[in-house]
Amino acid sequence: MTILSNAASASRATDVRDVIAACRIAGLDGAAHAVLTNAGLREPEAVLGIVGSLHEAEYYEDAATLTRFALEHSSRRGASR
Repeated sequence: MTILSNAASASRATDVRDVIAACRIAGLDGAAHAVLTNAGLREPEAVLGIVGSLHEAEYYEDAATLTRFALEHSSRRGASR
């Protein structure tokens, strides 16, 4: 498991948000994208917590991206049942 995968699975939504913010500030957009992608694989309740945390910090685009990734993952998971 990579560092970015571990960051995406952090137990607290604020920790995931902080990693995404740090990536953005450092100009590491690809890394932020990787964290968002992996965070979208989490359980819906965890995703909602991260989305809320991103909204509070005014990272609206990242919140929307995470929501989109989670919906795509949910759709694929539902189709495989």
